[in-house]
Amino acid sequence: PFDPVATRVSAHIPIMVGHNRDEATFFNMGRPDTFSMNDAALKARLAVEFGEYAERIETAYRAFYPNKTPSELYIAIASDVWFGNDSVTVAERKSLQSAPVYRYRYDYQSDFIIPGTDFKFGAGHASEINMKFYNYDIHGLQGGGPGAEKASRNMSEMWATFARTSTPRANGQPEWPRYNQATRSTMVIDIECHVETDLEGDIRRLWESIGPSV
Repeated sequence: PFDPVATRVSAHIPIMVGHNRDEATFFNMGRPDTFSMNDAALKARLAVEFGEYAERIETAYRAFYPNKTPSELYIAIASDVWFGNDSVTVAERKSLQSAPVYRYRYDYQSDFIIPGTDFKFGAGHASEINMKFYNYDIHGLQGGGPGAEKASRNMSEMWATFARTSTPRANGQPEWPRYNQATRSTMVIDIECHVETDLEGDIRRLWESIGPSV
């Protein structure tokens, strides 16, 4: 939406922008092989999707996430490509204007098991919707694991306070700094929230160096 810069029409309007950590689990539910990859399968999938950049991307993610399985690495990569990178772009460009921008990543892990696999949905696409409206007890993709009520309260309070005051906050959780290119502060929303400075900065720099070609 902000290409090549944030539009001046909304320069005075605050924004809250972010994504779910495991967005790509949702979009691969029709491909159960995604959740049982070995190293060779991961390399083949990345080669198809990223061509000349595949090896570089795999190397960077393996270095950053040394304990992830091949399937988990693919979910992390795809989630960033489809959603994470764009949320960073919006925050970066909006931060150059006068109104504040607040960036988040939703990390609460759903215990929903993807059908036909033994893989948890995690913080997948759409898993935050019920939680955002404090409907944590309506079980669906967001699951009903330990701490669901607390994570849902945090999420819903942050949305409600932002709507009322233009500054997101939740009782008992840390202050949410506005995003700027000096600190790149990002709120990680979970049972207990925390603020990260330049969240996964090595990964951000990887995609910036590759550019929009992927």
